[in-house]
Amino acid sequence: MKTRGDCYACLRRLALQAAEFAALNPGTRQKVTAKGLEILEANFSLDEVSIVIAAKIYEAIREITGNTDPLQRIERRGNKSSKGIVSGGSP
Repeated sequence: MKTRGDCYACLRRLALQAAEFAALNPGTRQKVTAKGLEILEANFSLDEVSIVIAAKIYEAIREITGNTDPLQRIERRGNKSSKGIVSGGSP
């Protein structure tokens, strides 16, 4: 699916959130954030597919941080909450 104009805000949020979760060190987080936004600026086009841009952002985060799964922490938290809801307990 080709990128639409409103995809820019979502991709920007993705870059910021992924940097926050992937890099615990503030200096590294700043570097990752800057690189993610640089990639977004360089690649955003209505002729591009949004997932391709997202993949480029994640690849840069992996290269800079060595973190192979930038969103792993939030995925674990979501899975834990979901299990609590399904089992009838609290998250």
